[in-house]
Amino acid sequence: MKRFFTKMYLKLPLKLRNLLKSKKFIVAFGIMFLLIVFISIKNSNKKPEDIITVEKGIVIQEVSLTGTVEPTKNIDYAFDRSGRIDKIYVKTGDLAKENDLLISLDNDDLYSQYQQALASLKIQQIKLDNYIKGSRTEDLQIAQNQYDDAKQKLDISYKNMNSLLSSSYNSIEKIIVDDLNNVFNYMGVWNTETPEYSQSFKTCHNVNINSPLLLRKNFETSLSDWKSQLTYLSSLDKDGIYNTSLKVKEYLDEAYNLLVSVNNIIDPNCSLYSGVDLTNIQTHKTNTLAAQTSIETLRNTFLQSKSSLDSLIISYNSAKQNLEIKKNPYTPDDILTQEAIVAQSQASVNNALANYNKTILRAPFSGKITKVIPEIGDIVSANKPVISLIGDDNYQIKVNISESDIAKVKINNTAKVTLDAYSYDTVFLAKVVHIDLSATITDGVARYSSIIKFNEKDDRIMPGMTANIDVLTSEKKDVISVPNRAIISKDNKKFIKVLNGKEVVLTNIITGMRGSDGNTEVISGLKVGDQIVSK
Repeated sequence: MKRFFTKMYLKLPLKLRNLLKSKKFIVAFGIMFLLIVFISIKNSNKKPEDIITVEKGIVIQEVSLTGTVEPTKNIDYAFDRSGRIDKIYVKTGDLAKENDLLISLDNDDLYSQYQQALASLKIQQIKLDNYIKGSRTEDLQIAQNQYDDAKQKLDISYKNMNSLLSSSYNSIEKIIVDDLNNVFNYMGVWNTETPEYSQSFKTCHNVNINSPLLLRKNFETSLSDWKSQLTYLSSLDKDGIYNTSLKVKEYLDEAYNLLVSVNNIIDPNCSLYSGVDLTNIQTHKTNTLAAQTSIETLRNTFLQSKSSLDSLIISYNSAKQNLEIKKNPYTPDDILTQEAIVAQSQASVNNALANYNKTILRAPFSGKITKVIPEIGDIVSANKPVISLIGDDNYQIKVNISESDIAKVKINNTAKVTLDAYSYDTVFLAKVVHIDLSATITDGVARYSSIIKFNEKDDRIMPGMTANIDVLTSEKKDVISVPNRAIISKDNKKFIKVLNGKEVVLTNIITGMRGSDGNTEVISGLKVGDQIVSK
């Protein structure tokens, strides 16, 4: 070995050999040697840098993603029908609000059709309103007045008829019972159930004598019935009065026929009469003719009153019906039919308006015009884009999340975004707003399309930029954590080296959440202040 170093020494240049022999070199080498020894001794007394004191802190779990910035809304707009460009209301770069006019085709004919349909609908709607509302106030008032007048006249007629029914009985009773008292001989008790009569004179018309006698007998029963009905006359309603008047008409007809029959058998020219008999028969004839005239007059008066009552009843019913019609001039079926007509007219309006609207493009949302293709006068085809618009809402980032991370990410998770166009310390805040539940298989790996939206609008953000996203999926504060490198896995358990004085003890621990910052939560096995070896 000595020979080897001697040989190597001799191969050095002369100047270098002389330097090594000099006192300055020897002193400098000695000082350097002592310095190295001092530093080594000092470092031997220091703790290793891989010893960490356990403290509480924050464990953060994040998922890192990459995507491309795109507008939240983006549309290439086209007409549903072909036509000639009539007006262009915007230009590239303009801002448009929702429903603003963008561009339109020549549409005068369609607008005219729409106006005609609208006018027809208004006419039918007015008609329906009138059906529902009924008659005009003035027409209704006229009908009401007519009804009131007809009712008043009818009430008076019923009242008069009631009086006439009573007075007619009195008149007939006087004529038949009193005035014809000398014409018939009453045989039996008055008002018995079977009264009998005989004539008080001779007659040349014996063949007809039984007829007036029978009529007189029967009329006695009619008089009795008539008188009985008068007892209830004051309490009868209008229907009762009317029905009684029908019966009284029969009584008057019966009385009139009785008098006609009696007059037919009283003949002053009969050869049987002479002297006193002739005088008596002439008196009978005069009296019966007068009675017949009285009954005929009374009968005619009654018939006129009855006819007037019938006419007033017809007028009243007509006025009443007319009032009801004015109050409710249209039936439910009429209204239903008119409602159907209105609905049909409304459909025509909707159809005409839809055709008209197909010639107009309005902004479906607020945003910026990015492209206007045609010029005024150009003919465009249906479904061919003519204008482009992007929404003015905050931009978003479309990303694909792998199946290993999708379980961690949730809607509304916050995110920090950096853009390749700017420095790494330029951070934009965002949040997860959508996660597609259906996976897309790429290279055999399931990925889930998701959308992350910026929290605020920022002019620095532009479509197409590459975005780097850290989605905060979980965070635990004030927990014990250790570096991942300090954890030792063995036999499905986890251990960590704990410094106990000068000894290192392998301690079993239970871990919790594994952070994306290189630390893992320790649930048990460590306490604050423990010192661990991180390697």
